[in-house]
Amino acid sequence: MARTASCPKCDAEIGDTYEGADWSVGISAGYYCDACDLGVAEHEVGIDYPDDHTPISFATEPGESRGTEMRKLSGRAGHPGWEEFCRIAKSWGYD
Repeated sequence: MARTASCPKCDAEIGDTYEGADWSVGISAGYYCDACDLGVAEHEVGIDYPDDHTPISFATEPGESRGTEMRKLSGRAGHPGWEEFCRIAKSWGYD
């Protein structure tokens, strides 16, 4: 599933230009805008996720709960937590 991402300079769609990091040459993961001849770091773009996307996040305050607790998930079919695992995986584009 391709993500959509926009160039922060010209607002062009650059989601299909993503390249992973290559630390051997000092390049961070990110996107490239042909129109601006601009490399854009992954954290610099506004990413538009689908409505059913389930993000991974961490609680920042004691007692705060975000997302599904790991103990409530299972990667094994037929075990408690399997259905929730499948729902989250599907929201990320997996079958």
